[in-house]
Amino acid sequence: SDYGTENCTVASLQIAFHLKSNSFLGSHAYIYGPSKSNVKIEGWWSQLRRGKTSWWIDKFKRLKERGLFDGSILHKFALAYTTVGIITRELEEFKNYWNSHKLRHNRKASLPSGIPQNLYLMPHLYGAQDHIQPIDVPLWIYAMRNESVSKPDFYSNSFKEVVDNLLESSLGLKQEDITHSNIEDIYLYYCK
Repeated sequence: SDYGTENCTVASLQIAFHLKSNSFLGSHAYIYGPSKSNVKIEGWWSQLRRGKTSWWIDKFKRLKERGLFDGSILHKFALAYTTVGIITRELEEFKNYWNSHKLRHNRKASLPSGIPQNLYLMPHLYGAQDHIQPIDVPLWIYAMRNESVSKPDFYSNSFKEVVDNLLESSLGLKQEDITHSNIEDIYLYYCK
């Protein structure tokens, strides 16, 4: 894979599994390379950006250009609070779309064609082999604690509790009620 942060957990697990099996591969159990060698995932990133994330990138840039985001901890927490729920839902929608669309047959590749979720769940129907192995839970826990880049905390639980109460008492809304049309108003409300 390329050096993107989305690959850190997979790399950590591969290395940990090989170390446990007394493989001599060690840190060589996972190979990084330039993204130009990974055309399929780069194409996927391009579709994700066009389909979902470019709107958010532009929105965040406009907030900063208009002087409505100054990088302070309050602004970061408020922006995360108002956007993470919507962004998570949109990414879930995109994932579901992607996993249910049909992959075309490519005669140059030795990969099966079909719908990704079906290929994953029922590989035998596509002439593929299921390579899923039972996971070594203690090793997985070790890798997640010691090797993996952890999921970021966008804001503290105490901040969420205060802001949840403020949102409900002052605007009569819950976090899941935040939409594209009211996101900026709610963000600015918190930044006063």
